Amino acid sequence: MWNETRLAIIYWIKWILFFELARVLFMIYHFRETIQLDFSDMLLALVHGLRMDASMAAYLLIPVCLLLLLGIFFPAVRKPIGFQVYTGIVLAPVMIIIFCDLPAYSAWGFRLDASPLKYLSTPKEAWASVSHLPVFWILLFLV
Repeated sequence: MWNETRLAIIYWIKWILFFELARVLFMIYHFRETIQLDFSDMLLALVHGLRMDASMAAYLLIPVCLLLLLGIFFPAVRKPIGFQVYTGIVLAPVMIIIFCDLPAYSAWGFRLDASPLKYLSTPKEAWASVSHLPVFWILLFLV
């Protein structure tokens, strides 16, 4: 049982580190705005974001914990491939969101949130709002 607990904690910490690195990437991408901040403000952005990162990592950890619990009763579930597949499935949309957020902030002036979902009912308007973004480069960078 200790191995399963340790694996869950390590998995959680890795997601937190991933989200913190995404925040650092955001700051580097928007270097002109970031350089105007004090170093303490940059660190505070990471510290205050840490709480949200830990929360999101905990949500992503729930299926892993369920798989670990199932693995106690069904040893076939313990195979690493299941965890790798789950991580890949979750990582793809998270990376898309992160990479779309970078240029979207420059264009819209705010971080990516649920606002673009309003435009899904009108695809022409949705495309008009992102047509100036470097969609090709975002997709290429993602690949």
